[in-house]
Amino acid sequence: MYLVLFHMVCNILMPKQANFFQERNAFLSDYFIDITDKMCPMTFVKTKLLVERMEIGQTADVRLRDGEPLANVPQALREIGQEIVALIEEEPGIWRLTLKKAV
Repeated sequence: MYLVLFHMVCNILMPKQANFFQERNAFLSDYFIDITDKMCPMTFVKTKLLVERMEIGQTADVRLRDGEPLANVPQALREIGQEIVALIEEEPGIWRLTLKKAV
């Protein structure tokens, strides 16, 4: 019950993040993308397209799978000058990467 109430309050205070009910914690970042259904190289392509839409200083959560995406996406983001803020395993085999646009 408290969680539902918390979500309702956040929805009022942060209306631009109204879709956060679909993914938990998505309201903490400016953007969210789920690439768990994508294969390399599309995992990075989708993430790079998102980064190109962002303004410097904005953050994004990227939900990705273990294996190739987990190895390649963070490395590729660093190579293009972006900051990896966090990388947390949400559940076995599924990770959430938080990035901050730096350039």
